[in-house]
Amino acid sequence: MKKKEKQSRNIRNGINLKLTASVLFSFLFIILASASSLATLDVALSDQGSEVITIATGELVDDGDLTVTIYDSLTGGTLIYSETFSNVIDDGSWNVMLGEDTSNLLSLEYGKKYFKDYTINGEDVSFIDFNGDPVARSFFIHLLVM
Repeated sequence: MKKKEKQSRNIRNGINLKLTASVLFSFLFIILASASSLATLDVALSDQGSEVITIATGELVDDGDLTVTIYDSLTGGTLIYSETFSNVIDDGSWNVMLGEDTSNLLSLEYGKKYFKDYTINGEDVSFIDFNGDPVARSFFIHLLVM
């Protein structure tokens, strides 16, 4: 009788061990799948600018087109996103949403640095860094906000 009890107990323990391993593996798989799906997200970002002036005259840009490009590096790098907005600059200001067009999604990775550049009426915009030196692009970091 003791031998059968021991065999029965060993079988139950083996089943419990397999069940536990199966549950842990499933849980780990779900966590890893969720983490990878959060790595890159399609987002919509609000983008505004003001006091846009024409360098030659010093006057506010009265009416203009805006192209926004996003790269993964300050110079060179890979183009992540580009969108042109027609007639969005009015009296030196604009307010647009990036990534809202379903045919041109903005996919960003959480916590990664990106670099934004603007072209206004066909002219590239210059940026100044914290040291007062000119740079090709302005940087930002994508942070998930819920």
